[in-house]
Amino acid sequence: DAEQQIELDDEHTEYKWVGIEGIEPYIPWPEQRRLMKLTYDILTDQFLQILPEWHIEI
Repeated sequence: DAEQQIELDDEHTEYKWVGIEGIEPYIPWPEQRRLMKLTYDILTDQFLQILPEWHIEI
């Protein structure tokens, strides 16, 4: 909810709500962006199968 109040501790002074499509300027590392997008897909039920990233070859 974009209108929800955010409570920050003394170490943080600013925040910004960013949708998954807008994370790239804020997350510079490709693997972290990939994991955030993967987490988003899992939490929003975008995949109903085992994700290719989870396949382990033996």
